[in-house]
Amino acid sequence: MKQLLLLCLPFLILASCTSDKGKDPILLITKETGIEQLYKMNGKGNIEPLLNDSVKISKPMLSPDRTKLAYMSEDFGNWDVYIYDLESGETVNVTNSPAIEGFPAWSPNGNKLAFMSSAENNRDIYTSNLDGSNLVRITTKESIESEPLWSPSKKEALYFKSTDGRFETLYRKDLESGQMSEIGLRGGARNSLRIVPGEKQISYIQNEPNKNSFMLFDENEMKNYSLYETSSRMSSYDWSPDGKQVAIAINGQLEVYDYSSENGLGPKFVIENAAYPAWAKSGKSIYYNKRIDGVLQIFKRNLESKKEEQLTNSTFDSTDALPY
Repeated sequence: MKQLLLLCLPFLILASCTSDKGKDPILLITKETGIEQLYKMNGKGNIEPLLNDSVKISKPMLSPDRTKLAYMSEDFGNWDVYIYDLESGETVNVTNSPAIEGFPAWSPNGNKLAFMSSAENNRDIYTSNLDGSNLVRITTKESIESEPLWSPSKKEALYFKSTDGRFETLYRKDLESGQMSEIGLRGGARNSLRIVPGEKQISYIQNEPNKNSFMLFDENEMKNYSLYETSSRMSSYDWSPDGKQVAIAINGQLEVYDYSSENGLGPKFVIENAAYPAWAKSGKSIYYNKRIDGVLQIFKRNLESKKEEQLTNSTFDSTDALPY
């Protein structure tokens, strides 16, 4: 793989337009009741609560087949991991313990979860079946482990490890042999582990005092690559379903790139004043946030017609759009 480093490249700025409401249903989080809760929007733009409770929700993650949703839920100060079945409407408390659990990650086949838990008075990585059975603690060191991710090609779990609560390193652990190894550079903070669709590659954001980098770990080559470096704030990103494009929120705008493992990133276009991207499952449109009159609203852009539509018009922030 060739390493491609991008620094302040020119882009085509797309103008905002409006169009009719899209037909794809989406999930979202809003604070309409005063705390972050899950809602769903149908193809007509109508919004209604997804769950029949009043607890705080965070880190929603769709299953690989987009039929289930794993998320963190807080009840009286205690966080648990839940799964909601989008077809049957059934909810399962996966962890159901007095410990703090969160950051759920789906296995590639959707049959298991990995998550962070403080059950042993330390933040470790665990795996379990979807009903909470077959619970396995896979990290046991006196450090903080978080943001687990299943390897796309091996029976391994990847995660960030910190010994001081500030600086993190990327690690992987073989789930059969138990062997653990460090695979990332030390120093700085890291977040947002993602699988590159269709590739044996992992992406993440690396934050350092004077530099933010969009990083890639290649499982075939066992190497880390810096695909993009900037002194500007890098807050979030999302891959297209085919892994051929990526949208990265940088310094208050959404920068969209073409991607190939041979050539790295190539600039495509920018959506101004936008962040928190999420691709439609068709790959033909992208969802994101814009702040309107001080409130975060959800927008959608059709990538073929280049038309933009505002999907929410609430007096409360609406975030975490998840098309399913």
